[in-house]
This record gives sequence, structure tokens and C-alpha cells, in this order.
Amino acid sequence: MAYPDDKLHPLRDLSREDHPETGGGDNHVSDEEADNGRVKSIIGELLELQSDLNNYKSIIKSQKLTIDSQQLTIDSQQSQLTDCHQQIAERDQKIVERDQKIIERDQHITECHQQIAERDQHITDCHQELADRDRKLAERDMKIAELQAQLEAANSRAEAKKKRRSSAASIQNFRNLIQHPDPDMVLTFMHNMFDGSRGLAIAAVLGRALRDGVLISLPTEDQFHKEFPQALGHPRSVMMYFRAGKPKDDKPTLLDRIDSLSPPW
Repeated sequence: MAYPDDKLHPLRDLSREDHPETGGGDNHVSDEEADNGRVKSIIGELLELQSDLNNYKSIIKSQKLTIDSQQLTIDSQQSQLTDCHQQIAERDQKIVERDQKIIERDQHITECHQQIAERDQHITDCHQELADRDRKLAERDMKIAELQAQLEAANSRAEAKKKRRSSAASIQNFRNLIQHPDPDMVLTFMHNMFDGSRGLAIAAVLGRALRDGVLISLPTEDQFHKEFPQALGHPRSVMMYFRAGKPKDDKPTLLDRIDSLSPPW
């Protein structure tokens, strides 16, 4: 509180020289009353000061409570911040552990890739070896095929030669000209008909055998002489009744004899 009049200041010394005692009873009473008035005024001001002080104390107390509340809030926030820092530290630790695992996993993946690369290289080498082996097998198979072809050709030539030899041998045998389930019966009948017979009789039997399919062809002179040495007719006289392996159409006597025969086949 401001005190513009220094005389009203509560700390002012009331015995200062600017308040001399004056003579006379009235002046003395007036001064006393004045002093009492000033005392009352000072007391009032003191009361106001006390009230202001109390207000200041209340304000200070309120502000202190506010500060305490704010401090509690700060402490709570500090605790929360500490917890957050702890959580962050734990999270960072987990991140570090995770990063370590990722590094280890990447290292493992790198090793796996290396192993896969080595395996692929091994597979490539195996494929190359298989390709080389297949090429060699193909070359060997080609050589075998060539040898087999040569062998088959040789066997074919040998078989043809054998057949030619067999055919040449069989040509000398009249029996091989017979196409009948019972060649012995055919030969017996021909021997009975040929022995002591001449050209026309023999030609008639041969012509009937050719027409009936019992003979596949006419015999040669050697075949005829070898099988029928008792025949009187010469093979040439017999063959004059045939043209191109068949009885001549201009030999009616021969054709009549062929039709008149009753062979056992």
C-alpha cells in the first residue's frame, strides 16, 4: 500500500520535531486527538496490510498447491516418460536382437545360396557328364547298328547263298517238285505209269499233274533220268508235247489222254 503522506507512514517516529508540543490546553487536546486519529489510521492501514498479507498468503498457498499439483503432474509425466524410456529401451533391445537375427538369417540365406550355387554347378557338371556319356552311347549304338547291319547283310548273303545251294540241290531232286500231302503216293503212281512207257503216256501223266497242281513245274532231263531211270521215253520226246511249261493246245491226243486219266490224288 502506498503512503503519499509521509506523516501517515506507520513507521514514522511520532516524537519527531515536526510535531512540537504547543502550550495551552486546547492545542494539547487537538494534538492528542490528532495522534489518536493517526494511530487509528495506522491501525486501519495495518489491518489492511494484514488482510493483504493474508490474501498474499492465500494466493501463495494456492499457487503452492498449484505448483504441488503441477509437480505431481510433472512427477507423473516424468514417471510415464521414464516408463516410455524403459519401453523404448526394451523395444530398441528387441530391435537390436531382431536385427541380429536378421543378420544371422541373411548369413544363413547367403550360405544356402552358396550351397545351391555349388549344387547347381554339380548338377551342371553331372548333366555335362550325362551328355558326354549319351553322346558316347549314341556313337556306340551307331557303331553297333552299323555292325548289326553288316552282320544282317552278311547273314542275308549267307542265307541267300544257303538257299541257292539248297535250291540248287533240291532242283536235282524230282521229289521237291511235288506239292501234295503224300508225295510217296504220287511218286508210286508215276513210277507205275512211267516205267516201260514212252513220250505220249509220260507227257499225259505230267500234264495232268501240272493241271491239278500236283507238280509245280516240269522236271529237267537230269531230274527225270534220276527219278525214272526205267522210263523208255527220252525227256526230249516228252517235252515236245509242252510249251511254256503247259501242254500244247494243238495236241488233241495228249489232251484226250490227260482227261482220260484217273490219278489217285
